[in-house]
Amino acid sequence: MYLVELRPGKEELYRSGDDLAAAIRSGDVDGHSRIYHRATSKWISITLHPQYKAIVAERPAQPQPAVDRSNWTYLNAQSETLYVSRNRQLSTFSNAAIGTKVSWLWKKEPGKYEIKLNGAYEFVHFKFKDFTDLRSGDKYAYSASILQLYVTGTF
Repeated sequence: MYLVELRPGKEELYRSGDDLAAAIRSGDVDGHSRIYHRATSKWISITLHPQYKAIVAERPAQPQPAVDRSNWTYLNAQSETLYVSRNRQLSTFSNAAIGTKVSWLWKKEPGKYEIKLNGAYEFVHFKFKDFTDLRSGDKYAYSASILQLYVTGTF
């Protein structure tokens, strides 16, 4: 018996190797399916199963579609992406920040409670050395103003 997960949440039990082979040939079991391996008590990819490998090897290779060679475009991807990082967090950058915080005692009842109003302001600036803004072609940079207002209480 072969327990196969056809897709997440849908399992099928094949009672014989012939039933499993028929399901592979019909496409019900494909490369995304998993099979339960009893010896290890784990789900493994069906592509590791010898019967699946044999059936896939029998199939003739799918012919590639013909390429339209009437128009050609030459792209130099290396020059286009030489200074572009795909992820800002992986880029080299410098930053600067300045800020201030204030706290004001609003109400106080000695021995009972104390309520404070708090505020903070921070200005930050980031400048990336190897991350290009594709809209302008310049190195990406941004500034932000951060304002925090909050109340704290001690009881």
